[in-house]
Amino acid sequence: MQRTHKSTKLISLVLSFMMVLSFFSITGVTAYAQESGNWDGVSYTLDDDGTLTISGTGVIPDNAFYNDSRVKKIVFNDDCDITSIGAQAFSLCNNCTSIEIYSQSVVEFGKECLVCNDENNKNLKSIAVYAKGVKLNNNRFYSFGVLETLIFSTEEPIDFTLNEFVYGMAVSPNITIPLDSRIVTPGHIVFSGDKASEYQQLFETAVENGYIDWIDNIIEEAQNDGCTYIYDSEPKYEIITQQNYERVFPKYATLNILGPHTHSFSYSASASTITAECSNSDGNCTLQNNKVTLIIKKPQKIKFDDGQSPLASFTGLNSFNS
Repeated sequence: MQRTHKSTKLISLVLSFMMVLSFFSITGVTAYAQESGNWDGVSYTLDDDGTLTISGTGVIPDNAFYNDSRVKKIVFNDDCDITSIGAQAFSLCNNCTSIEIYSQSVVEFGKECLVCNDENNKNLKSIAVYAKGVKLNNNRFYSFGVLETLIFSTEEPIDFTLNEFVYGMAVSPNITIPLDSRIVTPGHIVFSGDKASEYQQLFETAVENGYIDWIDNIIEEAQNDGCTYIYDSEPKYEIITQQNYERVFPKYATLNILGPHTHSFSYSASASTITAECSNSDGNCTLQNNKVTLIIKKPQKIKFDDGQSPLASFTGLNSFNS
């Protein structure tokens, strides 16, 4: 009888465990463990809610969070000094709804570095970049018809190639770019070789339809087939205005062009945090949320010989001094 009792108790425990698993399966509850790490000066934390927070100085490597369904929001801290986002770093993060990038430097975008959603996962609605400048490198931002807001709030103008964002915009997207940004029409290429006519046609089609990101691949394939090429004209640059922006952005977009801006700061302090907030409401402030914060951290040194620094440290100092 005692043996039977033990068997019955074991069966009951197994059944209870299976019921718990069934509950999580039925209710769709998904638990994400917090993850953190760094890439040579750039640190990141992915929290339980799917928010990926990035801070520090340096480069985000290729494929950093490629095809990561855990990521639901990407936020760069406002004290970041990121100089490059690697190829496909955040590509195919199909559950991501928004991206906020902040950097004190000019940020170079690697190929397809931002979210490139699968057509069955229409989630990405907002991309905002606050930086000294941006090098887009013919990047397109695909989100299959749901991208509502695209902000480039930079100190320096940006060069956009033809039809840079022809894919992935919502019905009436809002787009913000800095003053004196330009449309770039690439220089004309002439191919020579046995298959020159084939590659010439591909090149002309790419330029005509704005597929500027195809050109490097066309050149590479032509060279592999023994063709050579020369440029018979230089690239052309044209300032983007309300009259010509349709050559770069969808014609149904609302375009905002940032003008010159002078900060008008007011300051506040709470505990160890000092906040400078810009009250100039011209809409052209390049600061994230129109403000910067400086956090003062106490010295780590406790004992005379503990090897720690006796100096206070600061978070956000670069942003505060910019």
